[in-house]
Amino acid sequence: IDGLIIPWTIDNKYYTASVDFWLDEPAIDSLKETISAYSETDNGVGQVVDAFIYVFKQPDDFGGIHQWSPFLENCEPAIRLSVTHEEASTSNDTYFEDWCLENQFGYIDINQPPSDIPMDKSGYDLVVDELHTNMWDGLSRKDGKKTEVRLPDLKLEHDKSIGTEKKKDDDELPTKEDIGKMHDQLFGDIDQDDGLDRALQSLQAMREKGKDLPDEERRKMAAQVALSFAAQLGL
Repeated sequence: IDGLIIPWTIDNKYYTASVDFWLDEPAIDSLKETISAYSETDNGVGQVVDAFIYVFKQPDDFGGIHQWSPFLENCEPAIRLSVTHEEASTSNDTYFEDWCLENQFGYIDINQPPSDIPMDKSGYDLVVDELHTNMWDGLSRKDGKKTEVRLPDLKLEHDKSIGTEKKKDDDELPTKEDIGKMHDQLFGDIDQDDGLDRALQSLQAMREKGKDLPDEERRKMAAQVALSFAAQLGL
């Protein structure tokens, strides 16, 4: 499968982009030579690479990612992902995550079960979501009409007859004011020339911020993001 090119058309609400994925699996004994060839500034490879995905199966295979540093310094891709699956998903996850955080990588366990938190994706869905957040070279923007923001009509008055458990769940719902603030933060500049760029950057920053929050705070923020998206889409 070395040298296989996989074309993919990314089509979402904001843009369409044709992206080619170059699949390579260099042998261990030729890894340094392969990376050195990719890192040569005169071959132009670094100028067309805007995403780097390192996939590994065994925990010991993770060490190979360090050797790609010269290439990454040369091309500076907007997206850096380290994806693990099968046997690699072990107690070493903490080490993998810490290293990726320090080296500007996103760490994704492809076998992680889906989350029940809105907008909190995992596994394969998270990989795809990360790729959709990038502004690919040559993308075609979609013309969007300015629509009136319609905030969801949340039930803010709790029915005491439902019980304390239901009341606790309702108390965790964000208020209209919270949703409005989140919507302004994400989509306040959406109608500007670079509005889409700003929205995607804000969403990425929000995702990174959520990683360091306690579970309760992360759920609240995820709900605010999800409902602000619903407001933007007029749902």
